[in-house]
Amino acid sequence: RALLNSLMGLSRDDKEQRDDEWRSDEVCRYYLVGYCPKDFFKATKRELEPCRKTHADVIKQKFESHPENAKYRLQYEKEFLAYLEELVVEADNWVEREKGNVRGPGSQIVIPVDQKPKYDQQIEQQQKLLAESERLAENLDVDGAKSLMQQAAALQTAIDEVKK
Repeated sequence: RALLNSLMGLSRDDKEQRDDEWRSDEVCRYYLVGYCPKDFFKATKRELEPCRKTHADVIKQKFESHPENAKYRLQYEKEFLAYLEELVVEADNWVEREKGNVRGPGSQIVIPVDQKPKYDQQIEQQQKLLAESERLAENLDVDGAKSLMQQAAALQTAIDEVKK
């Protein structure tokens, strides 16, 4: 049935074909304006439940040829954007939870008191080098930007040594 719906549309059995079957609640609005994100993320830890709605090219063509397409497209795209933003928030929250699992409790980095000022200075200097490198790259000074990036990388090595 789902295959027939996707190939021929929802009104395939009706004697009179409908031009507005894309308005049905059984049709995936995300698919109409682009793609259905539920079709992605399969066989991953972030797998979404499969979409139970109809994804039919025939219906999508009817939607695109409808006289009021722009009005409905805008509405559906807003819904789609809100759904994608919700997915991003959920993924960000998942990442934050997993970061705690990776580090483990009580394994925070402790910088010795006598090295803390030097450590803070190196961090600040590295950030300045990276910002200046970015500015040079934007002004097409590739060699200067590369030189500053190498200095920043050397500082990162020194910072990592302090962390050990």
